Amino acid sequence: RLYTMCHELGHGLGLAHSDENFENKDLGDCMDYTHKHENNMHPGSSNFKALEQLYGRVKGDGRSLRVETLEIPGDRHVNEQEERLL
Repeated sequence: RLYTMCHELGHGLGLAHSDENFENKDLGDCMDYTHKHENNMHPGSSNFKALEQLYGRVKGDGRSLRVETLEIPGDRHVNEQEERLL
C-alpha cells in the first residue's frame, strides 16, 4: 500500500515514471515500475529534483518556508499568477 500511495501521489504532483521496465534493477524510488515494492517504498533523489524543477526550491529554517519561483520565459500564465500574489 505504501508503494502505491507514494507512486500515485507522485503522479498527482506531476511526476512521470522513473522507469517502466519491470525486469531491470530497481532504482530505489516509488516512481519505478518494479516487482519488488519493498525496494522502492519512498521517493528518490531524482523524484525530488523533478519536483524542484516543476515547483521551485523551498527554503526554510524549520519554522517558516519560502518558495523560490522558477522563471519561465514567455509563460504569461505563470507571470499572471505571480502578479496576483504580490
